[in-house]
Amino acid sequence: EEQVDLITNVAGYHIDWEDIQGTVSGTARLGAVPTDFAHLDNAGDARVIGAEASIIWLPLDDLTLTLNAGYNDAEITEPSENSLVRDGSGLPNTPRLTWSANVGWGFGLPWGLRGDVSATYAFVDGQLIVFESDEYDTIEIDSYELLKGHLGVGRDRWKLQLFGDNLADTRAIVSISAPTPQNTIVTPRTIGLRLSYDF
Repeated sequence: EEQVDLITNVAGYHIDWEDIQGTVSGTARLGAVPTDFAHLDNAGDARVIGAEASIIWLPLDDLTLTLNAGYNDAEITEPSENSLVRDGSGLPNTPRLTWSANVGWGFGLPWGLRGDVSATYAFVDGQLIVFESDEYDTIEIDSYELLKGHLGVGRDRWKLQLFGDNLADTRAIVSISAPTPQNTIVTPRTIGLRLSYDF
């Protein structure tokens, strides 16, 4: 049977999106006291242009290299009437660039066991939390990077795996509440054992 050593997938898209709703910063009054608050509001129409690509390469038996990437150029093209959203604002929770790389290797062991090891690097670009406005400060988070890996051994239907997530112990902010900033950070470095059995 012939082995496929290289697999590639590429996709592009253009989306015209009408009548978007999303999170906007604004001002409300509690009695006579003006208070900043974030609320769901009409944002308007948007245009999204993007592309995704993946490459899977097997340069050697049992060695797999994988690369994934995504690109998004998304912005408001026509704000709703009386909207606080700025014309040309980016869309919240839409990083411009994301990409990841993975290397995985499988190998034989004595007593019919099978081992495997892998490492994954991921990058997520900075992104808005609320729509941009001419009247209120923009809330956004910075780009961040994550690294994880695992070492496993198994036989037949069972597998034991030593894994590590966020190995660099990155304290990346993945979300910010608005308007009072309360940050949510990625889970700190986590190392553990995982035992599985396929029925």
